[in-house]
Amino acid sequence: MEHGAEWTLARRADYIANRYHKPSDEFDPTWDLTGALDDLELLFRVGYRIAAGVEWPNWREGNEFRAIRDADLGGG
Repeated sequence: MEHGAEWTLARRADYIANRYHKPSDEFDPTWDLTGALDDLELLFRVGYRIAAGVEWPNWREGNEFRAIRDADLGGG
């Protein structure tokens, strides 16, 4: 977010082209992993909210999988 999408995509392309699955593909302690931590916090909050809630997520009305989900919830 700090550098913008263009910078991020250029860095990603460079990594994939020059280091990904090559001998130089090793952990670099200078990497900024704050985005991964943000993702982890978000996913934890979503999981916690589902686990602690009384309602379970369901498919939207009209989705082909909703009938299957509703039948499973009804025991039928």
